[in-house]
Amino acid sequence: MASKTKIKKQYSVIEDFPFNVELKYRSTLIEKEGQLVKYFIGAPEALLKKSNWVKSPSAKLLPLAGKEREIITDQLTAWSKESFRVLALAMKPMDSPNAEDNDLVIIGFAGMIDPPRPEVKSSFGFFYLLLYYG
Repeated sequence: MASKTKIKKQYSVIEDFPFNVELKYRSTLIEKEGQLVKYFIGAPEALLKKSNWVKSPSAKLLPLAGKEREIITDQLTAWSKESFRVLALAMKPMDSPNAEDNDLVIIGFAGMIDPPRPEVKSSFGFFYLLLYYG
């Protein structure tokens, strides 16, 4: 596994864009070997709207067409029903630092379990009491 120092030598961060509540993602523009690449992380629905490509497990770029988009959306829905909070990961080779954030390539998803907080259980008890005892 590469060390953080070695990775920093290979990549130069050109600009880091903080999370934008309206866009529902954050991004970082980097340069590696003279090539500009922007990486994105954020809400799957937001990044899927801006994506036309998906990177396969064998690193091939595939069009993100109707059927593929439907498969991804169905999987995201399934994860959501299992209490997973999911983030989409995407990238885009850039011709210039000011290029539009569209025509992205989905490169993966990161999911984490999002169990109910302890106070949620007591909230249900409170609402039960309100409903039962009026």
